Amino acid sequence: MKFKDLILERRYRERAPLHFACLIRRGRAVESAHLVELLEDAVDRGVLSQDDMDEVGFADLNIRGQWRADSRQVLALVEISSVVDDYAVRCAADRAALLAKLGTPVVPMVAGVSVTDQAAEMARRRNVWQVLDENKGDHLTVVAPLVESE
Repeated sequence: MKFKDLILERRYRERAPLHFACLIRRGRAVESAHLVELLEDAVDRGVLSQDDMDEVGFADLNIRGQWRADSRQVLALVEISSVVDDYAVRCAADRAALLAKLGTPVVPMVAGVSVTDQAAEMARRRNVWQVLDENKGDHLTVVAPLVESE
């Protein structure tokens, strides 16, 4: 992982309520200890395997809040990279599908400064939202998938 990606992850985590406010009301980053507790309970109930838990745990950011479009409670699973590529999109979609097994609607997202053409197309096909900080903090661009996440 590049140093600038670490800084970007930290900024998104610390400012999650602001960066994602256009999509999620009252958003809060889920603390890792709380996430691990939820995932361990799911493993204990047989909902997730240990490997699934580990995979979800690698997500860069999870945000809990109200989806602006319909006010339902959601979790957003966000993969963050300065240049979003197809690997980040795939991770967001796959990890969100695993996290959704816990019973709460999960919205897969990628966030970064730019996105490759291939990743943008994959995000549209795999129902992954794109949040792009193209002006480096001045304005966020949100790109919805072809079909909105449940």
